[in-house]
Amino acid sequence: MELAIDGWAGELTISELQRQLGTYVDGWIDGQDSVNEEYMERFSTVRWDESGSPMVRAMQEQIGAGVDGIIGPQTIKKMQEYLNRFDYSLAVDGYFGFNTCCALQ
Repeated sequence: MELAIDGWAGELTISELQRQLGTYVDGWIDGQDSVNEEYMERFSTVRWDESGSPMVRAMQEQIGAGVDGIIGPQTIKKMQEYLNRFDYSLAVDGYFGFNTCCALQ
């Protein structure tokens, strides 16, 4: 499956990320803390309950972030640093905006 690079991390993008990381695949990011919602503007399939996500834990391990299963500004900064290894020239600002989403896709 080829993802559209549209700057929105919806069900298809999250499902592919879950496949790549070897976690269950349902297209949703479970267990997120709503206090971080402002940093996650381009994620559209999020469930808020602060329990953490297995997919996020697997991603945090891969990118060298603190592992708690919650996407916040520190995890996003680590993601941006990781993606910049592939010449994306992202601002490392802790916001999952359009450019970061497109690079992930």
